[in-house]
Amino acid sequence: MMTTSKPLIILLAGTILGAGLVLACGDDQPPPADAAEVCNCPAAEPPIPGRIVMEKETSTAIEPRMTTFHSNGCPSGSFLLSGGCRLEGGITLGQDVTLSQSYLDQLSPNPDDRFWVCEWASHTDDTDIKGFVQVTCLKPKAP
Repeated sequence: MMTTSKPLIILLAGTILGAGLVLACGDDQPPPADAAEVCNCPAAEPPIPGRIVMEKETSTAIEPRMTTFHSNGCPSGSFLLSGGCRLEGGITLGQDVTLSQSYLDQLSPNPDDRFWVCEWASHTDDTDIKGFVQVTCLKPKAP
């Protein structure tokens, strides 16, 4: 009988201790705080997509059998995001003209002094080749 009563006493003691623990640790917490109201404030600035524009494109004549540099920047107050170089239609890039470099250059710490630069090398005697530098600018937000 001793072997059957020992597990029964342990089970009964565990049940009593468990019930006491549940009752002692009741849910006396304050209710959760209400969620904040939804903000209906105006936007701090206009959306970026409406402010990104292909601001301008400039062209230059590419000198025959020479290296030609040409640059383009954004209007004052705008921020230059990117740029690109292209040739007038009908010219084969790589055969008649090579785009040697295409890069962003900044002449001073002032953001208005940023330019996109294209460097072309001509491999032909053709004098009617035009190169274009395009820039994409971020217009400043309206006050």
